[in-house]
Amino acid sequence: MFRKKTTLLCLSALILTITVALAGCGRKQEEGKPVVVEQPVKPPPSPITAILPVAQPAISPVATNEPPKPLPPKPEDVNEVLARAYQKVVAPDTSYEPPFVVGDFNGDGSEDLAIAVKPHEEMLGEINNDLANWVLEDPRNISLPGALSNTQIPASERKPVQASKGDVMLAIVHGVGSQGWRNPEAKQTFLLKNGNANVEEPSNRKIQRKTTAA
Repeated sequence: MFRKKTTLLCLSALILTITVALAGCGRKQEEGKPVVVEQPVKPPPSPITAILPVAQPAISPVATNEPPKPLPPKPEDVNEVLARAYQKVVAPDTSYEPPFVVGDFNGDGSEDLAIAVKPHEEMLGEINNDLANWVLEDPRNISLPGALSNTQIPASERKPVQASKGDVMLAIVHGVGSQGWRNPEAKQTFLLKNGNANVEEPSNRKIQRKTTAA
């Protein structure tokens, strides 16, 4: 009976020793393992976006109040003006090249037109009519301020200007507004006898006769 109890005690002690030994080995193995620390996952780098230059709005030139420069007159424009303003009593003098000039002759800011013309012989009565829509004048008879008295004809001695066959005349149409002489309301007109050598453009270009080869 005593031996049996001794055997049981020895067996229990052996089991306890084995259990403690196994527990110690397991702890040592866990202590020997490296500790893995999880790193936070970084997001992938975003692609580099090219910085494009911002388109700048086009800068328009500063608008001015000056109207666009009108186109030079064409022969058909000149014929139309003569028909409208002078009722076809005169025709362009084609011995001049060109037979017209443009400019602001009276300084009102509107473009005027001067045309070298010849009177139609059958229309001389209409040209010389006192009720005509134009002013018939000879620049040589007009008194100019500051001119020498001996170079001008006294007003008392002046005779009414009359257009004659073969006269060289200058038709002047004063313009109105931005349209100038093209304006249908441009009705202030003159017929100047012997006036072709007295009107110049702002560029000082006179109406000149065509030159012919000798």
